Amino acid sequence: TDSLETHTIVCFTVNLYITDSLETHTIVCCTVNLYITDTLETHTIVCCTVNLYITDSLETHTIVCLNLYITDSLETHKIVCCTVNLYITDSLETHTMVCCTVNLYITDSLETHTIVCFTVNLYITDSLETHTIVCCTVNLYITDTLETHTIVCCTVNLYITDTLETQTIVCFTVNLYITDSLETHTIVCFTVNLYITDSLET
Repeated sequence: TDSLETHTIVCFTVNLYITDSLETHTIVCCTVNLYITDTLETHTIVCCTVNLYITDSLETHTIVCLNLYITDSLETHKIVCCTVNLYITDSLETHTMVCCTVNLYITDSLETHTIVCFTVNLYITDSLETHTIVCCTVNLYITDTLETHTIVCCTVNLYITDTLETQTIVCFTVNLYITDSLETHTIVCFTVNLYITDSLET
């Protein structure tokens, strides 16, 4: 809560379901739900969801879907679905995605609101024992003419290393910087750091 204006994060959820064997390690679901309300002007992120479905064998690993749903009360601008489907097959030793970038430029007749940049960068290297996601970054820059409310940076960094016995998510970070012109309410930093180690049994 805030004395000037009550802005509340109703729910912030991170669900991680990880299974691992010698050949197959799967992130079944990695979900982030943000519900934000504000009293002066109700601008709500109804659902900002990142679903990562990753299966991996010696040859194939797949990111199935990334979905973003955003609504705003002053002007309804919706990203109904922003989906990235990546199907990657590779040799036994090396598969690399140097860069996968999605840029969305959206205008609306009532009010021009633009997502300046929506970027996903994936750097993946893999061998029989080690496969690493060096950086998975999402940057959202959103402006709206009626009321300028901007997500300056929404970043997700995933650093994952894996051997036959140990797989570790070194850091899972979400940074949200939000400003609003009617009332300046700012989440300076909202960070989630998860340090997870896994062996064959645990």
